Amino acid sequence: TRDMKRGEGRHFPWVIAMNGRGIIDDMSGEELAEIIRQIDKNGKTDEPIYYSRDGVDPGFLPLPWNINRFDLKTENGLLKYDVEKIEDGFSTLKEDDLTVLCGDISWGMSLEESEEDFLFIERLPGKKLILKGNHDFWFSTAAKMNRFFEEKGIESIRILNNNSFEYGDFDICGSRGWFFEENKGTDHDKKMVSREVQRIEMSINAGKHDRKILFLHYPPVFGNYTCDPILELIEKYRIERCYYGHVHGDGIRYAFNGNRNGTVYTLVSADFINFKPVCVESTDFS
Repeated sequence: TRDMKRGEGRHFPWVIAMNGRGIIDDMSGEELAEIIRQIDKNGKTDEPIYYSRDGVDPGFLPLPWNINRFDLKTENGLLKYDVEKIEDGFSTLKEDDLTVLCGDISWGMSLEESEEDFLFIERLPGKKLILKGNHDFWFSTAAKMNRFFEEKGIESIRILNNNSFEYGDFDICGSRGWFFEENKGTDHDKKMVSREVQRIEMSINAGKHDRKILFLHYPPVFGNYTCDPILELIEKYRIERCYYGHVHGDGIRYAFNGNRNGTVYTLVSADFINFKPVCVESTDFS
């Protein structure tokens, strides 16, 4: 299969026969084996796959599956009702609320493959800023992404990359970030963290306010690990708060939540916050 790094750690490959496209998070080996057993070479199942919701529902949800055709009900069941949890979490938001999504937006390999995911996000209440995660292979140039959104009638989503957005009396800044340890990282990692430092600094400098809130995908602090080049940049610009994602499941216990040298760090990955958006700032524009 292609690019199986996408299945590292606690993630399992979604479809082995389809080049490792996508994953099912938090799935047992038994469930995965049953899916693989029923999938043909075209990524389809002739018979429904039966799963319970979190293993506690008295009934089971039938899931006939075709990886080439997006079906919200099927995806919702396979992802343990995460789609429903997202809808419930956003249900309290208003149309003038702004939500920042910290990466890993879609498993599509292109903008076209990700269309249904973007349309789903578009239907959620409020405005959204999205930044790149390590699994966002659809990510392209700003011009291409903005043109795609315009063609598809997507009006509530904007890209946070090499730029910033004003909200009240502070600037929203952000980028993907990177993992890099001097004694373990490769030359590629060194180049990537250098590039991310430049992007983060560009985003910070694009704003006009003294107050800055930074959103990253990768955590700059994780267990005993620190990404010093990014932390130095955060301290240089006296970033007030830093929100990040990427960390899920068992890894959450190593996530850093707290104050470090004047900056408050907060993990906002979906499973950690139970799919309910965290209120960063309440601003009255009236």
